[in-house]
Amino acid sequence: MAFLGTLMVQAALLSLPQITSGSVYDNVASRNTSNASSEIGGPFHSTDSQNPPQFEITNVSMEENASHLMLLSASEAAHGSGQHFYAEVCAALNCHRSLPLSNVRNFGEAAVGKSGGTCVVAFRGTANLPDVMQDASSYNLVPFGCSGCRVGAGFVSGYESVAGQIKGALRSLGCHSVAVTGHSLGAAKAVLGMYDLARSGFHIDTSYVFGEPRMANGAFQGSFHSVVHAAVFRVVHGKDPIVTLGGPGASAVGSEIYEAGNSPLTDHLHYAGVDMTTCMPDGVPGGAAEERAGEEAADAAEQAAHRVPGGEQAVQAAESAAECCMRMKW
Repeated sequence: MAFLGTLMVQAALLSLPQITSGSVYDNVASRNTSNASSEIGGPFHSTDSQNPPQFEITNVSMEENASHLMLLSASEAAHGSGQHFYAEVCAALNCHRSLPLSNVRNFGEAAVGKSGGTCVVAFRGTANLPDVMQDASSYNLVPFGCSGCRVGAGFVSGYESVAGQIKGALRSLGCHSVAVTGHSLGAAKAVLGMYDLARSGFHIDTSYVFGEPRMANGAFQGSFHSVVHAAVFRVVHGKDPIVTLGGPGASAVGSEIYEAGNSPLTDHLHYAGVDMTTCMPDGVPGGAAEERAGEEAADAAEQAAHRVPGGEQAVQAAESAAECCMRMKW
């Protein structure tokens, strides 16, 4: 129930009125946020998601640093502006806009197209109740791909529902290699897509996914990296709570790029300086500037509360309530 409740919060983000994050939520999130860099692949850090990303590579040798930087430079040059370009693709698909691709085949849950000479497959994030049910059912891990491999059930069913159309579209476009991307639920499907397409004879190019939940067990991780011989980057924005979700023993796939962020309420909606859900109603949080303004107001209110009788106890009670809600403990 805790997992399902948190997924319902994700769905609610698609229709919330104006929300501002404050220090109460940040204090709770700082206690709850796990160390995402413990996943497969070391972390890269981007300190300003509104500008071309700055990368910090940790726990590797000087030679490995140079290799990673050469890889990043090549991939950025080859694929538009790298993660920003693929974030734009995801945002367009999420909001049913024209994709920044040519020769587009759009299947609703996913789309295929070209960026110059690069073939691209993109998977849509959570957008409706059936998608929420896919998210929820993914707490249960089921066999997929290899002996011992287990992946979230909803991710598998969602991917398999469009896999045939995707492969047909790629073949009709004459694609032999492909970059794959997706946001949220779409990120998990994108990982499955990379794996399945590689096993079907396609070469996987450097790929980016955004806000990927923990989706598969260790056996799948090992099989994925034995099949997909490409740089796969999973971008994590600040306190995005979706990246911590997953079934027992599940973890995310790909080398982490961390973008600085400060809101567990809205970081999932903004990646690489792109509003991933611009189709949301007017008044929905619009990015870092609004988040900072809200936090400043919340900080001021908290400081004022500490100066009145009983105020400190009220703040502690609010933090406890926020922690309850964020963990869905009821």
